[in-house]
Amino acid sequence: MTTRDVYLSNNNIDFLYRDVCDQVSRKYNYDLNTSPKYKKSFPTMMDKVYQSCDTNISGNLASLNRLTVQKISSYFFDQLSKKKEKIDA
Repeated sequence: MTTRDVYLSNNNIDFLYRDVCDQVSRKYNYDLNTSPKYKKSFPTMMDKVYQSCDTNISGNLASLNRLTVQKISSYFFDQLSKKKEKIDA
């Protein structure tokens, strides 16, 4: 199995999704599990992170997982911030 195979395995996807959900919940008090679209799109988002990362990171699962949580969490933070701005406007 390659690093990519392990990275995109169901176990790792579930692990990282839970981590991102926890971070989003702590920062925005928002539960990503309220909509199945977030979980469904998560593997595609992970694959994009994998494809765009440096080769030094792509070979190291721990570094790749940290980068993934950072990037995907930041994406959700940005989206929720924009959503909140629209509501507050």
